Amino acid sequence: MTAMNGNRGAGTTTRKIALTDIIRDAAGMQVRDDIDRELVESYARSMARGEEFPPVEVFEVEGKLFLVDGFHRCEAAELVAENAGQAPAVVEAKVKAGSMAEATEAAALANTTHGKGLTRKELREAFRRLAGCGALDGLSSREMAAKFHHKITHVTAVSWAEEFPGLVAKKPKKGAAERPRGGREPDPLSATQAVNNAAISNLLQVARLVNGGNVTDPRTLDQLAEAAEDLLAALKERGGDAERARNALERFEVE
Repeated sequence: MTAMNGNRGAGTTTRKIALTDIIRDAAGMQVRDDIDRELVESYARSMARGEEFPPVEVFEVEGKLFLVDGFHRCEAAELVAENAGQAPAVVEAKVKAGSMAEATEAAALANTTHGKGLTRKELREAFRRLAGCGALDGLSSREMAAKFHHKITHVTAVSWAEEFPGLVAKKPKKGAAERPRGGREPDPLSATQAVNNAAISNLLQVARLVNGGNVTDPRTLDQLAEAAEDLLAALKERGGDAERARNALERFEVE
């Protein structure tokens, strides 16, 4: 793993890490609908001028590094490194050891305090992530709103909690105290499951972009074709059904 030791805080280490060593699970850790390419390019221009950015945040779970905050910064750093011919990109990261549930919670709440604000749809997705990993169990609706730094109201929390039976009691009558309810079984992923999901979701994202005609640059298409061939070889080497993978990838071939 490419990393250099840095400053150590309470349970947190700040060090430089190659982006190739960080798992960027856009589907499992990023609550945004999509990466804002204009923001990435703006960050990249600033980085190229030498402007400093805060470290990205990473959780180390079972020896694997998961990005929880800084998806746009990582994309920008990658773009700068690519333009300078200095791959792989290296970023400064705050690394904290924890569980997948804690990593999921940190990722869901990352942009409630800084960065580009979350839309209401994205906030609801963050709520779903927190409910799924057990981070909202036992909280009142007001405590849930506080966890979101009041980017949602307690009334909204009650409404969204209805999607998860047993998360909180029904909305109390006026003047009555709300009673949190527990007993739900959270569904935390293991680090291995999260890595598997990240691999699948990132591959499908590439397929959607190519199949949708969003990637048209000949150089980029050549790079993707080369990467696909390398992937097929690696799948075969590791015991995967390479022929099945080849047939699947051919469905997304660009004429």
